Amino acid sequence: MKHIKTAARILLYLLIYYAFQILFFAILGVNAMLKGLNSNEMGNYVYENSGIILILSMIISLIIYFLMLRKKKSNIFDRCNFRNIGIKNVILIIVIGIAFSMILSGIVEYVIKFFPSYNETSKMISMSMTSILGILAVLMFAPIFEEILFRGIVLSEIKMNINITAAVIIQGVLFGLYHMNMLQSLYASVLGILLGFLCVKTGGVVGSIVAHITFNICGTFIFPYLVELSGKFAFLYIIAGTVIFIVSAYNFVRLNKKDHSISLE
Repeated sequence: MKHIKTAARILLYLLIYYAFQILFFAILGVNAMLKGLNSNEMGNYVYENSGIILILSMIISLIIYFLMLRKKKSNIFDRCNFRNIGIKNVILIIVIGIAFSMILSGIVEYVIKFFPSYNETSKMISMSMTSILGILAVLMFAPIFEEILFRGIVLSEIKMNINITAAVIIQGVLFGLYHMNMLQSLYASVLGILLGFLCVKTGGVVGSIVAHITFNICGTFIFPYLVELSGKFAFLYIIAGTVIFIVSAYNFVRLNKKDHSISLE
């Protein structure tokens, strides 16, 4: 019964965010129809304004999450724990995020042909970043919101009932499913587990936010283009990224030998 209640709460958190996105997109679509736009113009209009939709959905969802947790005599800031993690951790986490993006971009170059729907997803993301607000929404605000939701609220909900390792894996898989695209869900699950690990080791969401923003920037503006230019040598990014990831992750673990998982209770 306890696990069912936890699953229901987590589902509710996710549905709240999706519901506001659907509502605002519907309003935008109606507005486009009233303007007399054709189907192509309507699509462009919606995507061009998707940044404000995402930001509004995030802000309203966070307010609701705050009120929900306060009703349970809990605090969203305690769940997330925005503690100072130190400059050494920040540097190592940035390198880890860059390395993971290198690895993933190289792998995607080889497997994308098996996931044709991913091209449409990439196109949608690109179209949503046609404005400064859209760029900020995807690269900055979305990572911060998702870390508060998944590594702050969801992870803390799950780890109240099971051990921390299983909780990190489960929230990572949920993070992958949340993206609702086969290829994106696969790599986002691995990314979610990595972000959960960083969160637990540093005792708060600051580290996972830094890694998530780094990953989004590198995975959007840098490595996909570099890997594509590399052609048949794209595998070098996988090899180089793996070496950098292992070295930086090893040093990160050494730096954070103390278990901070208690900080997320």
